[in-house]
Amino acid sequence: MDSQIQNYINQSRASGQTDEQIKTALLKSGWSQAQVNDAFGVPNPQGSTIPSMAQSQSASNNKLMAIISYFGILWIIPLLTDAKNDSFVKFHIKQGIILTISFFVVWVVGGMIPILGWMAIPILNLILFVIFIMGIINASSGKQTYLPIIGKLADNFKF
Repeated sequence: MDSQIQNYINQSRASGQTDEQIKTALLKSGWSQAQVNDAFGVPNPQGSTIPSMAQSQSASNNKLMAIISYFGILWIIPLLTDAKNDSFVKFHIKQGIILTISFFVVWVVGGMIPILGWMAIPILNLILFVIFIMGIINASSGKQTYLPIIGKLADNFKF
């Protein structure tokens, strides 16, 4: 459901308007009957909700936020916005955090063990890069699939 319409309904109810007055105002301002019904929890005749342009834009923005989550510390951007309330985005934020930590651990541990690190760092970075690409592909295609090796660790984050 579109948050814009829901905010309007909540504000109108708080100001004392009846649901019928709110519905009438929404229809006059350009919202479709299906969108108004959906906002009030009234099923559409076909039994399914009709997506609005705002809803599809929201889904597109959430995909973008999910993709951003994999670019290092940039996972903080969706974490600081309302997108974090979407379970899809939250899933990818958590995986992005784990991926960032993994890159950092490879860098630090590899730097502590010079000879082994020089051989292992490129291989581990390549593996993490492949996982990074997999995360972006999953986010852009709307999938909530755990990343190999590190994916299940993301379940430890609670927010």
